[in-house]
Amino acid sequence: MSENKSLDDAAIDAFGVPGYLGRPAGEIRRKCEAEGFAKAFWISNPTRESDLHVIFQTNIKTESGPHAFAVQSSGNFQLIIDGEIAIRGPVRFSSHLPEYYEEEISLSAGTHTIEIFAHGEFLKTRTMAPLPNFVWCRISKTGVEVPLTWQARELPEYVATGLRISALLGWVEWRELAAAQDQPWREVASVKGLLELTGPLTKSELRIPKLKCFQPIEIARGKFRETFTGYKYDDLASQYLLCDLNPDPNDDHDGIWVRYDLSKIRIGYFSFDIECENPAEIKIAYAERMTPQGEVSPVVALSAGATRMIQHFSVAAGKTSIKPFQSMGAKFIEVRVTAAGQVKLSNPEFIERDFLGEPQGYLSTPDPTLNKIWQVGIETLRSSAEDALVDSIRERAEWVGDVVTSALHILVAGWGDYTLVKRALLHAAASAREDGVVAGSGPGELIYLGTYASMWTTACLQIAIEEGNTSLLIELEESARANIKGLSDLIKEVGSHDLPWSFVDWGYSPPTDSPDLAVISHFIRAVASWIKWLELIGKPDEAQAWQEKHDHFSSLIKNGLEADLRKYHAYTLAAFNGVISHKEAAPIIIDSIRA
Repeated sequence: MSENKSLDDAAIDAFGVPGYLGRPAGEIRRKCEAEGFAKAFWISNPTRESDLHVIFQTNIKTESGPHAFAVQSSGNFQLIIDGEIAIRGPVRFSSHLPEYYEEEISLSAGTHTIEIFAHGEFLKTRTMAPLPNFVWCRISKTGVEVPLTWQARELPEYVATGLRISALLGWVEWRELAAAQDQPWREVASVKGLLELTGPLTKSELRIPKLKCFQPIEIARGKFRETFTGYKYDDLASQYLLCDLNPDPNDDHDGIWVRYDLSKIRIGYFSFDIECENPAEIKIAYAERMTPQGEVSPVVALSAGATRMIQHFSVAAGKTSIKPFQSMGAKFIEVRVTAAGQVKLSNPEFIERDFLGEPQGYLSTPDPTLNKIWQVGIETLRSSAEDALVDSIRERAEWVGDVVTSALHILVAGWGDYTLVKRALLHAAASAREDGVVAGSGPGELIYLGTYASMWTTACLQIAIEEGNTSLLIELEESARANIKGLSDLIKEVGSHDLPWSFVDWGYSPPTDSPDLAVISHFIRAVASWIKWLELIGKPDEAQAWQEKHDHFSSLIKNGLEADLRKYHAYTLAAFNGVISHKEAAPIIIDSIRA
């Protein structure tokens, strides 16, 4: 049974397993720190386990110069130095080969206050596994670790409502007025059960750039009147959508609304200042598109359940800066303020989680349509590149099939940088099933796909060839061997298979009474890549042993093409793999498209 009963009979796996249930199927040859998260910590005696915001603080006295700040957390976090945000998370990782993020930051001589603002979600999301809440941090100078003594306090103004953004994402950020007195500082404690669910640490190659600020464009404003009568935490999206944004002037109204356009879909942090005569409640709604009536909708389709792309803040009278801790994705943002008296919004900003920046490569042709296609591709990828290459704002998942097809090619053409693709390949390898098949999506929630596991092998090889370096093949050799064997064991000689969800294309229906030639084509591509992989690392005898399997399934595909009713996919993939010539495939593919 799924978390959404309407999906129980669907031909997709909308939900996966927690990230800590996957692990490397063999040695991943990277420099690792065997102690893992042994020095991780969390606030002692927390009031609750999930949806808890905590601030951690330590003071260090240092000499001037560069310091290495290494940090990781089970959820979203900010590393703050002397009141300024230095590093923004989250930085996703695979549970059994977790990567920590490290950045060199120069400090002046003297005493500095280091804080980590962390969110203990304790929730399975596409981004993070439901690990015990923790923070891990190491500061060093010239290789010598700086001793740290942490204290912590909870932030009760962040309320645990029990409301998720969606079944795929985290908790709704809901902040009430802060208490007159802060919570007392408490000691930190080690984290029980964490080491059993995680593995040795490795340093991430990820670099978090200085995030740029986009100026949102105001496109509309007005007054609103609530029409939804309910309790405080009743469904936020329903209440939002049922609001009257153009009430009769003779009726009273509940507040004002202001709508902004981000010019394209972006992921990041929206902030603004508010001045109000009286206490106010603020809702920020995020939308990828407008409703047919031209209004902002905080509901995103295909989210496997209800969605509430909303944040809530309560403020006192006077001037307040609203700076959500949580990043969200949107093209349109709307702010609604429920308050009596005058209200003024100013200084709207959107700090974008743009980990690529301006593309270094470009395409310019005499064909304006081709130029537009290039621009759409490059900007779409840029909008999807945060700490991982994600598929959409509705789930922000790292799907291997998305990463290693169009994203890989566009990334190399536009930026010449494989870092985010390699990161996805590592996460997949470090989250394999017991039979060795690598993850198709993760690393927080693992979903396994036979086709994506096949594509993983080819992507590793492609990067090694394009870089002219076999280090990636050596690093992931044991994972690749276990993966190809796991796939092979699930495919029978006659072409039937027991592969996990083998996605080929949206709308593709696999045959029920004959071999699925499109899926088998993915497998033989993986076998061909594995053969080449072994040859490149000096293991020709092992490579030769796989040739017979490759040839057998190539023949099976060639002999079954004419009878296959799914001509477009079968012939396209057969030609792509060299089973038949492009000349043979082209007329049948064209006829299928025109049909």
